[in-house]
Amino acid sequence: MDFGETMSAVRRLGVIGVALLVLTIAACTSSTSATTQTEAHTHVTPTAVTGAAGYFWLLGEYRCATGTCPVVMRSTDGGKSFVRVGSPPASVDVLQFANHEDGYAYSAYSFGSDDEQATLYWTGNGGRTWQLAPLRFSESRPPSMVITSGRAYLLDCENYLADGDCESQELASSVVTSDTWMTTRLQPPVDEATQPVGLASFGSKVWLIAAGAGANAALLVSDDGGRSFASLPSTGLGGLACGATATSDTTLWGFCATGLLDYAARSTDGGRHFALLPGWNRGFKGGAANSGQILPLSNTEAIFRLAVPGMWLTRNGGAHFSPVRFSSLWQNPNYFFSIAFASATTWLVLGVQDPGENNPMWRTTDGGRSWQQVKTPILETGR
Repeated sequence: MDFGETMSAVRRLGVIGVALLVLTIAACTSSTSATTQTEAHTHVTPTAVTGAAGYFWLLGEYRCATGTCPVVMRSTDGGKSFVRVGSPPASVDVLQFANHEDGYAYSAYSFGSDDEQATLYWTGNGGRTWQLAPLRFSESRPPSMVITSGRAYLLDCENYLADGDCESQELASSVVTSDTWMTTRLQPPVDEATQPVGLASFGSKVWLIAAGAGANAALLVSDDGGRSFASLPSTGLGGLACGATATSDTTLWGFCATGLLDYAARSTDGGRHFALLPGWNRGFKGGAANSGQILPLSNTEAIFRLAVPGMWLTRNGGAHFSPVRFSSLWQNPNYFFSIAFASATTWLVLGVQDPGENNPMWRTTDGGRSWQQVKTPILETGR
């Protein structure tokens, strides 16, 4: 090999060496980038969900530098994915939204002494920021809030008896696009009922239901958004406490806690008469607990969460119920399952363990006929 051939070989080896060096640097850079990307993401554990106007929101928590941090996330694609919108106020466990932007946050399970006042927060930008509402309500009972036709109603205890029961009731209301509340002190028989009072509304109509262990609950109805009420003779609801949800100005779905044989009923005449749902006693082993819920979707469709494992659906006004089998866990006693509705056909189920280390979610966009499990929400924390 002459001198020229030798230099040519050296140059070839130099090129190969440079190429190998570049590949090594690229591999290290790729590895560092992957590590950085992994460290910039963290999983969110959902703790509560709600829906409105085609959107879902969730309350969740994630590991952060200070331990555990809360977060509010939103989905605009039917629960398929979630993105962070903001941080919730401290110690809230409930979100309720009226539309894409306006909503409320509060704690439903913080119980204190009679003189303690719970806090209510309002957002006008989809949950990005929250402001403390001027309204306060008692912590001795979970508040009852209903949102309809652009207005929020909240029922609260005004005065307490010596044993902690509620002596009188107050109805507060506000348009959802602002945080200005007006209050109405309710007249007998509601302010004589020591049991929780049910609240329902549709359009400008508002119903108050005071059961008080009587044979028939006492109903008051307002046609002017809660400014004035008149007594409404009613039959079919009775027990320790009764509530209802209105899906029209004539259709109400009611649920009564009796301590033993809790039941659901429905009225199609504005609350004058409630009839036991004909399919209620078919197939429910053990019946409903006092904390059961009726969650209507329309005048004929409703979900029943019985506060026991499993949820049930009726599509024909309560004549028949079928199980909502969103996964093999749907009757697992180790989970508390809740359900949120973005629309009449788009639902989200959240399963919460105790402790809540693995809280899975499932979604449907066809009214419960098919389900998909939701991927664990991811939060970008390093950017």
